[in-house]
Amino acid sequence: MEKYMALDGIKSEKAPITAIASFALLKALNDSGKYKSPYQLLSNFIGYIVYDEHLHTFTLPEMRDRLQSHFGFKIPEAVIKTALKTLGFINRVNNAYQVDDSLCNDDGQFVEVKNNKETKYDEIADKIFDCIRKEHPDADRKRVVRAIVSYLVDGVGSTEYSETISAFIVENEDDKELQAFLDSVREGGILYLGINRNISEWGGLKHSLTLYLDTEILFDLTGYNGSVYKELAEDFYQLVKDGNRKGKIALRYFSEVKSEIERFFKSAEMIVEGRSLAYVEKPAMKQIVNGSRTSSDVRIKMADLFAKLRSLGVCEDEKYDYDSEDLKKYDLMPSGCCSERDIEGWEAISRVNKLRRGRVAGFELDSRYLIVSDSGNVLGASDTQYANDKKTRPANSCARYAMSLNHIVNLLWYKLDGGFGGDKFPVNAEVLLKARIVISKIVAQKVSDIYQDSMLKYKKGEINQEQLGARILALSEKPLLPEEIQNDNCEEALDFSAETIGRLEVEIQSNRQYRLEHEKFVQAIQAENQKIIAEKTEEIKEKDEIITKQQNELLVLQQKERLREKKRSKILKIVKLCLKIAFSLALFVIVYYANFKCENLNKWISGTVNAGSLIGFCVMLIDWLRSVLRKDTTK
Repeated sequence: MEKYMALDGIKSEKAPITAIASFALLKALNDSGKYKSPYQLLSNFIGYIVYDEHLHTFTLPEMRDRLQSHFGFKIPEAVIKTALKTLGFINRVNNAYQVDDSLCNDDGQFVEVKNNKETKYDEIADKIFDCIRKEHPDADRKRVVRAIVSYLVDGVGSTEYSETISAFIVENEDDKELQAFLDSVREGGILYLGINRNISEWGGLKHSLTLYLDTEILFDLTGYNGSVYKELAEDFYQLVKDGNRKGKIALRYFSEVKSEIERFFKSAEMIVEGRSLAYVEKPAMKQIVNGSRTSSDVRIKMADLFAKLRSLGVCEDEKYDYDSEDLKKYDLMPSGCCSERDIEGWEAISRVNKLRRGRVAGFELDSRYLIVSDSGNVLGASDTQYANDKKTRPANSCARYAMSLNHIVNLLWYKLDGGFGGDKFPVNAEVLLKARIVISKIVAQKVSDIYQDSMLKYKKGEINQEQLGARILALSEKPLLPEEIQNDNCEEALDFSAETIGRLEVEIQSNRQYRLEHEKFVQAIQAENQKIIAEKTEEIKEKDEIITKQQNELLVLQQKERLREKKRSKILKIVKLCLKIAFSLALFVIVYYANFKCENLNKWISGTVNAGSLIGFCVMLIDWLRSVLRKDTTK
């Protein structure tokens, strides 16, 4: 959301109070679904002014001034002129407008909603003012009110008292009614942006548009800056995809941005290799370094980042000679002295001016080339040149060279997504989300300042390496990501007093000493355990040797027993064989004598002897066959 210019030149002290309630009123009217165009919305405010001031005739400049004094709206005359056409009781006569009193009626519902929003805002403003007065007893209420308006409506992250206002919002995150009202103010501010910029056509772009993303936006898109920034970047990317269905939007980044990313990852390699200290204030650096064991791991992550960008259609700018002689006339550089960082910002917007060939457009989305950046140097250079352009060119014929992510999201949402009448606003409209982002940026800046100061003191010898390490560790425990900011740690996150940092340093050093003593104790226990384990191992080894020896002796005994058993079996077989032979010989002799030598034996006895001999012989034969068959079966 661009800077809320409606605050400039306001004469009425109540105007800022009415202004912020007006945004909530604008959102409430839009939610009613009764209006077909933003001009009808605006006509309600004009009708109220006509009835409240009993106007009979007025001019466009007069109505423009009254809208600003009553509601804080700074609306172009062309928009007011279109809105007046929707009011049936106002007629144009020459260069003025006349009111038909018979048709002009009081809109009681409008007045009721208006009074309700103003009352609610007064309550919230009182609470915020009381919080600010606790830290700034001399705070002027009018300045506080302006700061609240600027905070809720402006797209800039840091305004006066923004730290206290953000802390108030986060600490009251459970107050749903308060959060809903503040969200409605920011959503109404987005609607106002569309009316103020006279975005009267929806659904597509007049020309193709190339958006050049800076380093932080690329880190947001690939998730290196945490989940909140990734969600905002994805909201932007989705709108770009919608734009590609209704026109042509290309996403690119300059080669200078690629070089900056490569330098960033090179610094990460040095940290992983132990040649540099970590950037405690850079969430992206922490995510790159964590889990990386070698410089190769860091290079793989860098390759993954560029691969992810290519998959999203975000590519490096085509090779373009921005330093050619015929383009030097489009260089944009301030006449005064600038820092190196500021010069980088001016060089960035100069590249955009060279791409545009110095052509101007009345609307950023029609300018064909635009930088999307959240870097202060780039946005600052763009704002300065934009102000210079307005001095030399007609009104409504200038476009910025760079815009913040939030601002371009709001414009794209209004232009492409049919912002008027919509019920789903961009993610950045949530005031609690903005509060967390503001606090995280404040914390990161303070961490960076203390880190740089500590490094300087270390180089000068004012603090030793142990003190430096303790401070860096204390700073690394501060929440740097918006999603880490909660109502229970908000106050502690913003506490950077010397007493707190000193206390943390002492605690960390004490914890370090405790850890050293604990490590020594653990090492002693481990050594004792190792000794016991070694003794037990030796004892087990000795027992194993005894068991092995006994097993070997048992094997020898078993082998001897098998040999003895084998001998006994062999002897037994020989004895059996001898007995069989003897038995066979005995049978032979008996049969021989019974048949040839004993003639006096009768036939019955002789037959009995022969039969018995035959049976004995058959038994021997069967026994022999059984043994043969048993051997074959075994084989």
